[in-house]
Amino acid sequence: MQDPITKLIRIVAEESDQEKVYSCAEDVLQSQIGHRLFTVLLYEPSYKLVSRCYSSDPEHFPVGGNKILGETLWGREVLKGGKTLMSRNREELKMVYPDYSLLFSLGLGSAVNIPVKSGGRTLGMLNLLHDEYFYTREKLKDADLIAGLLAGTFSQVSEAMYA
Repeated sequence: MQDPITKLIRIVAEESDQEKVYSCAEDVLQSQIGHRLFTVLLYEPSYKLVSRCYSSDPEHFPVGGNKILGETLWGREVLKGGKTLMSRNREELKMVYPDYSLLFSLGLGSAVNIPVKSGGRTLGMLNLLHDEYFYTREKLKDADLIAGLLAGTFSQVSEAMYA
């Protein structure tokens, strides 16, 4: 049986359907880290836009639409700074997510935002959410590797969306 990261490498190399690539990434992230909600955001700095292009819960967090990036902690740390941001509990989530009441209503209490980068530029981020205190540095040891595998996919989608 193929290990999850090898499977993701193969899917990224062979699959042109981005939905299938992100679905595979969701499976890998579930097996390697864990999550109850997974979303993918693209970032276009020249327009200051973020766009949700994948969601494991499209009912509450639909794909599509653009948002102008305001001055947010995750925008500053993840998109502009290129650093992973971990929010361990509900109090920390309140500081990061304006829609924290929706997250709380779904029983979510922690999050990690992982930048997807290429050539020193942040292309977007992977967002994982789970119960309070679920995420630890140890659980995130492969997060940057998994995000890096998706950089080419992000570039393709970004070029198509913002061309």
